[in-house]
Amino acid sequence: MDFYLGTHMVNWAPMVDIPLFVSRVRYLDRVSIPEMRAEGVEDGGGYSQLMLHNRWSVSDDVYAEQMRRSSRGLKRVRWMPPRDWMCEPWMVRKTGLTIEEHQRRTVESYCYLIREHSDLPWIPVIQGYYLDDYLRCWEMYDHAGVDLAKCAIVGVGTLCRRQDTKEAEIIINRLFEDGLTMHGFGFKKDGLRRCGAMLKSADSMAWSFGARRQKIRLPGHKHQTCANCLEYATQWYHETLEAISAYVPRARTLAWC
Repeated sequence: MDFYLGTHMVNWAPMVDIPLFVSRVRYLDRVSIPEMRAEGVEDGGGYSQLMLHNRWSVSDDVYAEQMRRSSRGLKRVRWMPPRDWMCEPWMVRKTGLTIEEHQRRTVESYCYLIREHSDLPWIPVIQGYYLDDYLRCWEMYDHAGVDLAKCAIVGVGTLCRRQDTKEAEIIINRLFEDGLTMHGFGFKKDGLRRCGAMLKSADSMAWSFGARRQKIRLPGHKHQTCANCLEYATQWYHETLEAISAYVPRARTLAWC
């Protein structure tokens, strides 16, 4: 399984051999963008968009241009998501829309981006909250002519805050049994113990959140916490890899959608 270290520290890209999971938001105001030393993923920052604006504040075309600019600088970007809409109950209340409408907009964004900006490595993201929601989102992709089972990887959204629950395990298991090759957004150790064998890849920024919340500081470090610390992040990453090393996902060779 590919495991990406989520980070907000843009200067780390050329410094580490660890595959990084970085957000386009961190590169919007930068004049120069450092090249990644290892292959990684560029995230769109959809959760922040909906939390801050109750909607996406940029169009698909603007979003694509932002992703194109940053990915050209980063160079080794494996894939990127569309303008997806998360479906947590509090998020749906913020937008004033339904889960089904969030799903429809997610599918429409992906279909538009692969049609109008096909030079970029988009992947579909399946959204929902309950299992039936995810199955409905899959049907939406089917109706749009996208066969998710043939995609090299499909992002699974709205699970990161419950990735270590039985409910998340049931959802991931059903999607896996039905043929999806998945990336789990925001899956850390507990979630990976439950679902790691069914995921092709996952990412986590739990190291930073945990260091800030628990006031973790490595011996000899002068900063208040290690929430922005490369040494701590690297240590956490390798400890997590060791914890999930027993998981061997089913190998599949699939074409990009």
